[in-house]
Amino acid sequence: MEVPSGFLLGGVKRDVGVGLLFSETRCSVAGVFTRNTLRAAPVEYSEEVCSRGRARGVIVNSGHANALTGEEGMQDVLRMADGASRLFGVPDDEVLVCSTGVIGERPPVDRILKLAEEVWESRMGSDPEHVRAFNEAIMTTDTREKVSSYSGGDWCLLGVAKGAGMIHPRMSTMLAFLITDVRAASHDLQPVLRDAVEDTFNMISVDADESTNDTVLLMANGASGLEVGRDVPESEFEKAVRKVCEDLAREIARDGEGSTKLLEVEVRGARSRKEARRAARAVVSSNLVKAALFGEDPNWGRVGAAIGAARVDVDPSSLKIIFESSEGRVVTYDGGPVKFDEEEAARILSDREVRIVVDLGVGDESARAWGCDLTYDYVKINAEYRT
Repeated sequence: MEVPSGFLLGGVKRDVGVGLLFSETRCSVAGVFTRNTLRAAPVEYSEEVCSRGRARGVIVNSGHANALTGEEGMQDVLRMADGASRLFGVPDDEVLVCSTGVIGERPPVDRILKLAEEVWESRMGSDPEHVRAFNEAIMTTDTREKVSSYSGGDWCLLGVAKGAGMIHPRMSTMLAFLITDVRAASHDLQPVLRDAVEDTFNMISVDADESTNDTVLLMANGASGLEVGRDVPESEFEKAVRKVCEDLAREIARDGEGSTKLLEVEVRGARSRKEARRAARAVVSSNLVKAALFGEDPNWGRVGAAIGAARVDVDPSSLKIIFESSEGRVVTYDGGPVKFDEEEAARILSDREVRIVVDLGVGDESARAWGCDLTYDYVKINAEYRT
C-alpha cells in the first residue's frame, strides 16, 4: 500500500469515529453523490465545494448520518468545516465534510472536533497504519478494511472506502475517497470519476436500499510533478481510477451485512450496454436470487424471472444461464432447461465467490454487477441497528 506524495491521513474511533484526510498543497477535486432526493446535509455542502473544483482536506464522522436533520444539520456541517479548517490552516470552503451512520441523528460536533484535534496533533501520517486508522474510523457495520491502490511508477492512486448495508445502484450507503499525486484539472477529473462510478459503485447491490449520504471523492494534488495528458497517458489514469473503484466496489459487496458470499453477475449478448447493465443489476438485486445463493440452491428460474422483470430484450430460445465458481461450472438453461447434477451445482454455489453468467442472445453488449447473498444475519443486524 503506497500513499500518494503530499497526503496525510489519520483517524480514531471511540464513542464516535473521526477521520481526517489532508493535502499539503491545494488539490483539484471531483465528486459523485447520491441521487436520493432526501440528501444529507454534508452531501449538499460537499457537492458545493466540489463545484468550485478545489480542496485541501476532508473531515469524516461515523455513527451519525446528519441526514433529515433540518437547518440545524447544515449548521453542524458548517461548524465541522470551520473546525477542520482551523486545524488544517486553510479556508473553510476548501474542506469537504462527510458523515455516515444513523439517519435522523445530528453529529456531536463538539466531540467530533475534539477527537479531530487529537488526530491532527498526534495521529496523522502517510504510512499504511495511518490509512488503516482512517478506514477504521469511518466504518459502521463494516467488518473489514476496504483499501486499494495503483502504482504508476513515479505516481500513485490510493482509494479507501466504507460500506456494508443500504447498498444499491444509483450509489449506495458508502463513502469512498480516492487521492493521487498527479496533476489534473477538476473538469478533467469529473468525467473520469463519473464514468468509473457508473461501472463500479453503481453496479453493486446488497439490499436494494439507497442511502442519503453516499459520496465518492477524487483529489489530485500534483505533488509527483507529473500531469495527466502530458506525463501520464489519459488512458492509464482512467484505467487506474476504474481499477481502484472496482476493487473497492467488490469489497463493499463482499462485506454486505451478514453476507457469506460475493456474487458477480455478468450479462452478455445484450442489445445495448444500457440493457446489459439493467439486466445485471436486476439479477444481483433480486432477494430471491440472493436467498437461493445463501441456501446453495441452483434455482436458475429465479435468475430468469429477474431478467424478465428487467424489461430487456431477450430471446428465450438463445438464453443461457450458467453458475460457476472455483468449484466448477454448470449450465442450467440453454434455450430450454438443461438437466444437471444438483449436488455438483450446490457445491459450486458453496464457494465464497460465485459467478452467474447470463447470455440474452440478442446482441453483443455486456456488463457486470456485484452483490452478495441474503442471510439470517442481515435481518438480525438491521432489526437491531439502533439498539
